[in-house]
Amino acid sequence: AVRRAKLKFSGNVIDPSWTYKITLVNERGSQPGVTQFNQGNTYAEDLWVKKSMENDMYLKVGQFKAPYLREELVSSSKQLTVERSMINNQFTYGWAQGVEVGMKNDTMWGRLWYGDGPNSLNRNFSQNSINSIVARFDYLLAGDWKAWGTMTGYGITENYASIGAAFEWFNQSEDRGAPVSEYGGMDASRNYGFTVDMAAGGSGWTAYTYFTMTDGKQDTTKGRAYGWVAQGGVDVAKDMQVFGRYELGDIKDYEASTTQAAASGYRNGHDSTLTVGMNYWPSGSKNVKFTADFGYAFSFLNNNGTPPWSADYTSSGNGWRADLNGAKGGQWLIRSQMQLVF
Repeated sequence: AVRRAKLKFSGNVIDPSWTYKITLVNERGSQPGVTQFNQGNTYAEDLWVKKSMENDMYLKVGQFKAPYLREELVSSSKQLTVERSMINNQFTYGWAQGVEVGMKNDTMWGRLWYGDGPNSLNRNFSQNSINSIVARFDYLLAGDWKAWGTMTGYGITENYASIGAAFEWFNQSEDRGAPVSEYGGMDASRNYGFTVDMAAGGSGWTAYTYFTMTDGKQDTTKGRAYGWVAQGGVDVAKDMQVFGRYELGDIKDYEASTTQAAASGYRNGHDSTLTVGMNYWPSGSKNVKFTADFGYAFSFLNNNGTPPWSADYTSSGNGWRADLNGAKGGQWLIRSQMQLVF
């Protein structure tokens, strides 16, 4: 099945200081019986206009990724593994609609975003009356922004290193309707959190790690969740790389639904997963990439839960499935992907 097929348009209008991007996506449907915006449909991801100004400042308006997790901000075409981690699935803001003010020079990139909350792709801006703020700062210790924009490090010949941090907050008005869609382990009307990350690499190797934590609230119920990811890759031959990733996460006081209760002795709301695999660029360029990986979940994997708890580790997109009653953990997964970029 085609995981992602994207058609992108970008350029400038009026003069070079005005730029735009439009991304149209056709994505294969999700699990049977699940209603989603991308149930086998064509839809829009990026729909934005940016105005560059003096002093390295810019203003960006429209629909784009809110600047929170770096793992999400790096393009899907430049990920280390077949798919992003389950921690990213749980804590990413994804595409949202809003306004971003930023400053970017050769070593620093600061961004302040205001919009309509996490995972609000193609949603009416005023729906659920959500106010959200995300602030992110990145600093290059070595290298350039091209190196920052890849998880594989393929094609990078010089050493690079970066550190980054971000803060997120959203709140739903008192006259709210249904709670915001699941984020950070809860269907919450209020949430705040932070993330910190580090990356380094050079010719033939790459490494990346980050930590994130959120604190949510729905009515009188409070919930806290965290996630940690560490990954790295090493070139073993020309145009071939082996990699490994470990991810760890937990949702404090998570309550599973009756159909997804963990077997005795297994923790609910937990993620402990190891992924290993390889990347191969058969054409010797970044345009064609083959990836295969094997994952093993040491923990019992939950999805959804007893309201307001709502784990979001597993999905049809990353291939992992929620463990059901009687499961003993130890789920494993084999994935492969051929990627074409032109």
